[in-house]
Amino acid sequence: MGSKMTSKAAIAREACETWKEQDTRWIAKWLVAHYGELYDFNIELARTHIRRWRGAVGKRIRQQIGDRIIPKLPKSQTLIQEPFNLPAGKWLLLFDIHVPYHDEKAVKSAIEYGKTHGATGFILQDAQDCESCSSFARAEDKRDFSKEIFTMLQFLNWLDYEFPNAMKVWQESNHEERLPNYYLKNAVEMAGMPCADLASVLGLEKRGYEWVGDRRMIYAGKYLTILHGHELLGASTTVNPARGVFLKAIDITVVGHWHMTSQNPAKTIRGKELPGFSVGCLCGLKPKYLRVNKWNHGFGWLELDEKGDFDFQNLRILPSGKVVRS
Repeated sequence: MGSKMTSKAAIAREACETWKEQDTRWIAKWLVAHYGELYDFNIELARTHIRRWRGAVGKRIRQQIGDRIIPKLPKSQTLIQEPFNLPAGKWLLLFDIHVPYHDEKAVKSAIEYGKTHGATGFILQDAQDCESCSSFARAEDKRDFSKEIFTMLQFLNWLDYEFPNAMKVWQESNHEERLPNYYLKNAVEMAGMPCADLASVLGLEKRGYEWVGDRRMIYAGKYLTILHGHELLGASTTVNPARGVFLKAIDITVVGHWHMTSQNPAKTIRGKELPGFSVGCLCGLKPKYLRVNKWNHGFGWLELDEKGDFDFQNLRILPSGKVVRS
């Protein structure tokens, strides 16, 4: 066996074993593309290490390098997505606000309900519309993303004023995903920059928000799961959103996304209750792209105790602004 190899030699050796059918220069370019700093971004340096391993610089050097390496199972690149565990407290679920297309009366009704009932925290979903980044057709005057961000910051300042000591959670949903998706489609080289991350653009960490991104679930105690809804591809709303979500999740779930208040009272053969809920929205009800719809204003109220038990109320907001149980 040869002496201990440097990391440059070891990586070149593994590349030669993996890409054994490719020519030396192609492998050298691959090494520089993936390990550029290690090889000083020098293709010839990488090529030298490959030639040493392939015995192209003499049998003596080839013999010093040692035996062939044993193929190994590659490391998985699967990301481990842990759910966010919601702390105990009284929570307002404020879904589908779509700033700057929020409904002021509905938002104020939800906030006032939370203040009156002692809310200790709130959860946002689709709080910002991000129309400027949408792949759908949009009007010329709706392309000012900086103006939309300014309006969103005003909204967050108002929330901070109304709930100065609240726990704040923002669950990234399909409209917030428009920003990173815009960069992936139009400027992939910048997709990993802070400008492509809405939480960074809005400075949510400094504001004390817990950003639940990458389609992570929220576990509210022992039984309840909170999603937005777009994560459940193919969920049918033929009867209502709550039933469609139940058929996908087969568990107690609260979602937004469909802008409709609904519930599904499911029960297993052994009598275990598995209710499902979809929460109404806090945005305008008649957008230009969908004048006729079944939307309604609403929000959720969740009381979660230290044992992990919960009490959930799916609340509607009437045109007058009055909050009623669904």
